[in-house]
Amino acid sequence: VDFLNNERTWVEVSLSALTHNLEIIRDFAPDRAVMAVVKADAYGHGAQQVAAQLDGKADFFAVATHREALSLRNGGITTPILVLGYVPVEETAALVNNNVRIAIFDPEQAVRLSEEAVRSGVTVLAHFKLDTGMNRLGFADTDSLIAAMKLPNLKAEGFFTHLSVSDEPENPFTAKQCGIFENALERIRAEGFDVRYAHVSNSGGILRGNEISGNLVRAGLLLYGYTPAQTKSDLEPAMRWCATVAQVKTLKKGEAVSYSRRFIADKDMSIAVLSCGYADGYHRVLSNKGEVLIHGKRAKVLGSVCMDMFMVDVTDITAARTGDTAVLLGKDGDDRITPDELAEKANTISYELLCSVSARVPRFYI
Repeated sequence: VDFLNNERTWVEVSLSALTHNLEIIRDFAPDRAVMAVVKADAYGHGAQQVAAQLDGKADFFAVATHREALSLRNGGITTPILVLGYVPVEETAALVNNNVRIAIFDPEQAVRLSEEAVRSGVTVLAHFKLDTGMNRLGFADTDSLIAAMKLPNLKAEGFFTHLSVSDEPENPFTAKQCGIFENALERIRAEGFDVRYAHVSNSGGILRGNEISGNLVRAGLLLYGYTPAQTKSDLEPAMRWCATVAQVKTLKKGEAVSYSRRFIADKDMSIAVLSCGYADGYHRVLSNKGEVLIHGKRAKVLGSVCMDMFMVDVTDITAARTGDTAVLLGKDGDDRITPDELAEKANTISYELLCSVSARVPRFYI
């Protein structure tokens, strides 16, 4: 969308891609409810706009913090929301009164939430989390979890865990985690708790279909058009990140580019200065490594990425001009820069790169 290049750098988000991807997820997980994960500003895509697009289409939204949940409610989102992480006990009533579910993962936390719920005269719709081997949040054993479920003013709507290696299909640890979860769920039901939702599958688990139990799935990366294991699919990437070419100039043989002179030309070259930098989320570790697309052709990053700019080689892109659009992430012509490609060069994961696009980069919803 070249008319947007009156911006120095911007992100385009395809709303139709989000809806399409939700439909694909439902195909992967038939007869299961879908929880759309919109934490961390919807993985950099814009939580309010993503949630508005999927409000009433997804069965749940998941966020990481109470502030994320209340922000969605203040923006008019009506779909049930689950806070996956820590919640200050003082926020209990505000969340309950806004139809927000709370994850309970620790005996002491459960007691404090119960006491606050009783004091406030509210009942918490809770999703109780068992640690089955991730060793992050979660009850250490089923006995303590069941004891917490019995506390006053806590209603066990859900029971869940989190898979640590679901993106590794051959790793037997996922089966071990699922076995622990299923045994615990059987015990919970034997105690008389008819939890409405049991959920195990994250994006990697969703790709494994009915191999993993539960009647609800949590879709994060898949929702935005990417797979955690670089599996081929019919998903549509929702994000396209662009920057404007601020200047095209000649670099003579022997001259250096950017801070610390980390690139020195071995021939006369043409370079383009792009209006984006690490303050916008384009990682400095991509210095001398990253590539962008200009006129559908690849241009390599030269030298150190600066706070607000970086330079690329356009020697072979003779049409490059000031005001052109460079695609940092997404498709241009027949080529595409993917989050996985950038993540490999940055020695990280695609999730981090998507979440790194900073708040000063405007989002446009197409």
